[in-house]
Amino acid sequence: MSYENKEEIKGTHIRLATELAFLALPEGWQELTDAFGRTLYIHAESPRRYIEVPSAMTPMGRSSGGSALTGLRNLGNTCYMNTVLQCLCNTVPLAQYFLDDAFRGHINRTNETGSVELVEAFGELLKLLWGGGTEPVSPASFKNSLGKVNLDFAGFQQQDCQEFYSCLLNGLHVGLNRALPQEDAVEPSLDHLGDAEFAREKWRLHRLRHSSVVVDYFQGQFKSTIRCQACSHQSSQCEPFFELSLPLPACAGRTEIEACLKEFEKSERLTGNESFHCSNCDCKQDAVKTITISKLPQILVIHLKRFYYSQGDVACKLTKKVEFGSNLEITEMGGGGPRSYDLYGVANHYGTPAGGHYTAYGKNAETNQWHEFNDDSVTSIRADEVCSPAAYMLFYSSIAA
Repeated sequence: MSYENKEEIKGTHIRLATELAFLALPEGWQELTDAFGRTLYIHAESPRRYIEVPSAMTPMGRSSGGSALTGLRNLGNTCYMNTVLQCLCNTVPLAQYFLDDAFRGHINRTNETGSVELVEAFGELLKLLWGGGTEPVSPASFKNSLGKVNLDFAGFQQQDCQEFYSCLLNGLHVGLNRALPQEDAVEPSLDHLGDAEFAREKWRLHRLRHSSVVVDYFQGQFKSTIRCQACSHQSSQCEPFFELSLPLPACAGRTEIEACLKEFEKSERLTGNESFHCSNCDCKQDAVKTITISKLPQILVIHLKRFYYSQGDVACKLTKKVEFGSNLEITEMGGGGPRSYDLYGVANHYGTPAGGHYTAYGKNAETNQWHEFNDDSVTSIRADEVCSPAAYMLFYSSIAA
């Protein structure tokens, strides 16, 4: 197989060889650019073939010796923070953006929430983690900046890493939002539009007010529709997301990530106290609610909803293992074929809601090898160890097609 240009490989599900900046391409390998603008390499004769890259070949032209393999000191119950930071550190396009100081041209200095300081502290921390040092790094300065943005994270209590992730991405977005201020205006009625067109217009309107590298890479959109059972009147809304929170199916035996996605999109009947006020009937009616993914992000983060409260208001945790592989395919609303994702990070939770510990697994961009990040300790692990009952958040990168 040969490729005359980059357009000819579209539609081919390829296994990315690496994201490294080669000094010289080995014979038989060809170059392309993915959706992030990253340089990628595939083999002309076998698009799914791997290449073993010498450790001297490093991403973004930086010297080897452990880039993105530096531990983080635990400041006191901060394993939740360290875990998410290591997963984001292994998010190559985000790291590239901060390591090259591209973020400085996008800082929104009109914002007075403390997000500018948070952006700068995050950038400095990434540079330390990518510096190749062997000594653990203290995230104290970063944590102080985050505590000014959200007081929930100012102290040293145990926290949920998914809530921290959401808070951090929102803070980074506010500090980097390139969108010009928009005057408050009544949104035009979109009821006349079809489902796909409705979702596209909602996304366009959202991007008028929200334009940052965080939105560019991490944000997607889902569409919820409620249909009245009495008159079939339909009400739709679109909401952006930084992560998909997936329920775990209530079934015995093996559970796969695809089953969690199906559970997320399963129709829900609204009745009794949860009945829907239909604007057409002008009263409460039984209804059916459905959720579909209308736009997938470049970086897909999946949150497995392991924690819940029982009827006695007792915090509980689901410990079943959810099977997931190195690749995931998802189809968004409107069809167009599945989109392929490659797993590069996992946040794990061990223990109970009352007391536990977080660690991260990350696939190193230099070597394609997996490592465990347990606060200040960084150790190599096998790829077959990545999927475990402790998996709580999954980080996927879109594969170029």
